[in-house]
Amino acid sequence: MLAGSKLPILLSTAIFSASAHAGTGCLDTMFQDSFEDLSMNAYEVELVVNDLGSRSASFQLNGGETITAAGDGIYCFSEQIQGGQPYEVAITEQPATDSVCGGDLTGTATSRVRIAITCNLDRTEWDQFNWGQAGWN
Repeated sequence: MLAGSKLPILLSTAIFSASAHAGTGCLDTMFQDSFEDLSMNAYEVELVVNDLGSRSASFQLNGGETITAAGDGIYCFSEQIQGGQPYEVAITEQPATDSVCGGDLTGTATSRVRIAITCNLDRTEWDQFNWGQAGWN
């Protein structure tokens, strides 16, 4: 009887734990931190992609794992970076010929790495047209 009464508590705890991480991108490593030795920690690398719209772009972590972002959102590499180690994210595929993505793509992991990626449209031929004088600049 005692084991049966613990089941609803365990189930509600499991449901709460699963929903606490929904929409955060990466798993939470807060409880894995070693304050004595940074090199004992492993940290996720998270990309927060903005202004990509319906296009896609690809990103590569330290020449290894590649992920493709298909629209705005939070994307996480499954590979982790050891504390105190450098990281570099390369943009291996831009979203289109008329747009460019960028951000601060290098650093040293001392906690969860969160990189803001912003994508902007480049100037097109229509931007160079002088509408007032009906001619090309």
